Amino acid sequence: MNKGRIFAFLCVGFCILQSSCRYKIVNHSDRSGKKISLEVRNDSLAQQLGGTLRRALREELLKSSLHRLTDDLQEADLRAVISLSNYSNTPESFSANDSLSAIGFRLNLNATLVLSSGGKTILKENFEVSGSTLGDGSKEPHTRQPNVALARELARRVVFSIDYKSNLDPVIRNP
Repeated sequence: MNKGRIFAFLCVGFCILQSSCRYKIVNHSDRSGKKISLEVRNDSLAQQLGGTLRRALREELLKSSLHRLTDDLQEADLRAVISLSNYSNTPESFSANDSLSAIGFRLNLNATLVLSSGGKTILKENFEVSGSTLGDGSKEPHTRQPNVALARELARRVVFSIDYKSNLDPVIRNP
């Protein structure tokens, strides 16, 4: 009788573990998504933001697992062009006119995403991201590297738009 209870307990435990675990092994090298080419145009005053955004976009696209990156324009099914503009870095303090007593800075950036397939524009979207270095004096990464935080936030939003549009548009899903 004791062996029967142990067996029943193990069976019930296995069933509970099996039904509640939704972990799946994903083969990231075998993506069924379209090939996408990225181009970042930096028309803003932030000199290194273009390269930082390109790296953040590549990381976000690899995480999303819906598209494969390519550098070859002829091979790409989709082409994403992100243009950066209107970067501003304004002081934040009790007196915004006195930049010497600034405690932090407010950063703003505008970006435009143009997604095209076969020479046809299928999505044009404008983004505005902002951030602040104003903080409690801690050494958080967003206060030490605000442009990197801006680039990551913009990359998340751009990749979300690309993924969302490519799931909705039948031209992209089935060319």
